[in-house]
Amino acid sequence: MSHSPPDPSPQRRSAAATVLFLLIGVVLLLPGLCSLWFMVALGSPSDAGPLMGLWLICVATSIGGIVLIVHVLRR
Repeated sequence: MSHSPPDPSPQRRSAAATVLFLLIGVVLLLPGLCSLWFMVALGSPSDAGPLMGLWLICVATSIGGIVLIVHVLRR
């Protein structure tokens, strides 16, 4: 009979790191929320070309924040 070594216990992240990553995720959400608010407030002007790029960058940043928050909460 061979004895296999016990499975290593999963490493837990410290509470401080979890809170830090959650705060970073929330901060990353803010530009997207702000841009969505302005999109609704300003409507859809026909000359929104330059602003559309800025809005897309803000929404992409916000999606990164959502991914970070989901990743932290699943661990």
